[in-house]
This record gives sequence, structure tokens and C-alpha cells, in this order.
Amino acid sequence: MDEAEEVAAENGVRQVFAGFREPLNLDEISGEEPMAGSYAGGLPMHKIAERGGCGLSIQLSNLVRMEGKAARRLIGAGYPGKLYYARSLGFCRRRRPLVHGY
Repeated sequence: MDEAEEVAAENGVRQVFAGFREPLNLDEISGEEPMAGSYAGGLPMHKIAERGGCGLSIQLSNLVRMEGKAARRLIGAGYPGKLYYARSLGFCRRRRPLVHGY
């Protein structure tokens, strides 16, 4: 645990845990969970979070990649014309959205 505490101090991390179960004892937990693959699947998660006074967020790193920025510029310039339909594609690993480059 000494190394973890040292790395935490160097990087401004407030809490260090010896095991993954320790944070579960905290009053407030902030963590990552993959969002559902559809609106219907995400709606129950949203309702539960709202009931518990929590917020939800999703990882949208593809929006700030070179391809996403280029698409945004082209759409902003009116290049594709009027859009009636858009489809979003992503990467999955073990049925989970792309997380940390895997």
C-alpha cells in the first residue's frame, strides 16, 4: 500500500484503498458503469440514479477525436445537406462500450 499512497500523493488522489471492496463502504460512490446500448435499456438506469440523487455520464471520447471534429465541421458547413437519419457506431468488448482503449 505504500506505493499506492506515494502515487496518490504525487497525483493529488484523495483516497487510497487496499482492495476493491473498501470503497463500497463509503457513503457516496462515484464510479464508471457502462451505459446501456439503447434508450430503453438506459431509461431504468436513469430513473434509479434520479431517485437516488445521483448523476449519470457516458464516455464520449470519440466526439473529440480527429474524425469526430471533421464530421462536426462538415455538418456545420452544411456539406451533407439536411440530415434525416444518423446512425452511431461504436466498439464493444465483452458487450461493454469502449472503455480505456480496449
